[in-house]
Formats: sequence, C-alpha cells, structure tokens
Amino acid sequence: MFLFSVSIFAAPPASAKWKLIPELSDEFNGSKLDTSKWYNHNPTWLGGEPGYFNPENVVVTNGKLHLYAKAETLTNVPKDFHDFTTAAVRSKNTVLYGYFEMKFKV
Repeated sequence: MFLFSVSIFAAPPASAKWKLIPELSDEFNGSKLDTSKWYNHNPTWLGGEPGYFNPENVVVTNGKLHLYAKAETLTNVPKDFHDFTTAAVRSKNTVLYGYFEMKFKV
C-alpha cells in the first residue's frame, strides 16, 4: 500500500491587484451557515441519484464547514432518491473567474 501526499500552493499573479470579495469569503466562524452568502443545498439540483441533498447534512462547527453523506432513507423525496443523503453548499453570488483559495480535507 502506498500513501502519497502532495501540497500545491498557487497565488494570484504578482501583477494582479488581488481583492477580497466579502460576499464570497467565509471562515465559518459560528454555529450555523451564513444564509446571506450560502444555500444549504443546491436550489437547482436535488442531488445525484440515489443521493438526495439534505440540508441537515450541512453543519458548521469550530471554524469548519462539514458536509456529510449518510446511509438513510427519507420520506417525501422523489422516488429515484433512496438509501442515501448527501450535502451541497452553493453561493448566492455568482463569479465567472478569479483566484480562489480554500483548505479542505476529504
């Protein structure tokens, strides 16, 4: 068994005038998702069948956004969604291009 670890760090071009966009920035401090910036689901997509996007699978704690997938069956969801729930977060703001920075762990 092999384990590989890779760290890649990118920065905006030195000539660029980097500007933080507050509407797209979040440190996830607090106990819930900032609903002025984020949807706790994807309003245009229910999920990848059979996994249904369940807003309850989106949790904010200790400065981290947690997105959970669970083996569970919900009632009152379309028939093709069964046995699993997943999570999605979508920005309420649109951006077409830019420099994005994030830290995440799978």
